[in-house]
Amino acid sequence: MKLALYKGPGNALDKLIRFVTRSEYSHCEIVIDGACWSASPRDGGVRSKYINLATGHWDVIDIKGDEWMVLAWFHEQEGAGYDWIGLIRTVVPFFPHSGSKWFCSEACGAALGFDASRLSPQDLFDRLRPI
Repeated sequence: MKLALYKGPGNALDKLIRFVTRSEYSHCEIVIDGACWSASPRDGGVRSKYINLATGHWDVIDIKGDEWMVLAWFHEQEGAGYDWIGLIRTVVPFFPHSGSKWFCSEACGAALGFDASRLSPQDLFDRLRPI
């Protein structure tokens, strides 16, 4: 299992996320057997898809965890909407968690068993990177 973190040029939203989170990363995916799992505004929410991670726009690290638990979480949440308010919650903590919508690092962190409602892609990387 791997964590893929997007550092490519992206669009205005990617640039805004990087600025607000003071990070080079604007998006993340959990990769299991080549399939990328996350929540994406471009795809409407929680989904899996195959992404070419060899473009130079991604950093990919090996992570530990229960792949079956992660896949079960994503299958249960698949099709849930994208959590636009959650993006605000990463910097303004009093916004409530929707419970039925997710942003990328929130979904990836929750699938791994973290309290993830305020995790940015950089926060997730910092928790999971090898020391």
